Amino acid sequence: MRIKAGSEIDKKIGANLKRIRKLKGISQLKLAEEINVTYQQIQKYEKGYNKISSSRIFAIANYLKVPFEDFFDLELKKRELYAKPKNINIRIRAAKSCLKQQIRIIDSLKTQKRWWEK
Repeated sequence: MRIKAGSEIDKKIGANLKRIRKLKGISQLKLAEEINVTYQQIQKYEKGYNKISSSRIFAIANYLKVPFEDFFDLELKKRELYAKPKNINIRIRAAKSCLKQQIRIIDSLKTQKRWWEK
């Protein structure tokens, strides 16, 4: 059986590429530069107009840091693990603040312990 470019499989793989790329916050232009193609070629891949070679999918998967197989998952849904965490800097500051507070409490308890041991 011969599969033509633009088949349903190509469209699904292209849709997965687009979904993963967007969830990672990467533009078509940036991805194209990284894998040495034009952004128009990325558009054609994502729309399923052109087939993506396995070596090209492997390069894209490496760049996007996702499993190669995800492009072939024909039921791929929006995955939170691909999305960039929202307000990551706020979360980091809150964690640091909490950690500093815990350290102060530990230091205070150590001081109290030394005082009672005298």
